Formats: sequence, C-alpha cells, structure tokens
Amino acid sequence: MKLLQIILYENRRVLTTAQIAESYGTNSDHISKNFSENKDRYKEYKHYIKLEGKELLNFQKAQLQLQISNMARVSVIPMD
Repeated sequence: MKLLQIILYENRRVLTTAQIAESYGTNSDHISKNFSENKDRYKEYKHYIKLEGKELLNFQKAQLQLQISNMARVSVIPMD
C-alpha cells in the first residue's frame, strides 16, 4: 500500500473513495456499495462529503493538477 496523500477540501483533510479502497485492498465500487447500504449511519460533513456535478469536476481537476505538479518535481518516477 502506498502512503496516503494528504488532500484538503474546504480546509479539511479528506480521503477519497479510491484512497479508502486502496487502504482496504479493494476497489472503489465495493466501498461505494458498502456506503450506500449503510448511508443512514453517517452524517454529511461529519462522516462524508458528497461532491457532484461541477463541484466534483473542479475537485478532480485540482487533484489532477496537483499530481502533475508533484510529478514535475520528481527526477525518478517509481514504477509500481
């Protein structure tokens, strides 16, 4: 397992579905299904943040730009 990358959203540290899946050794679909089946146990902005539409797209673009920026600083990229 790779070290988790710190991601901030609205000045909060968050984990993406993909990061949670990687930590548990599964895939994002499994995490999403599990969440959906237990959603009544969680409170939005306390246990999870749901991004949709433009908000999700902007978040994804920002994460991609950050990854590209970080890769530009690395002289050797490890091959997993």
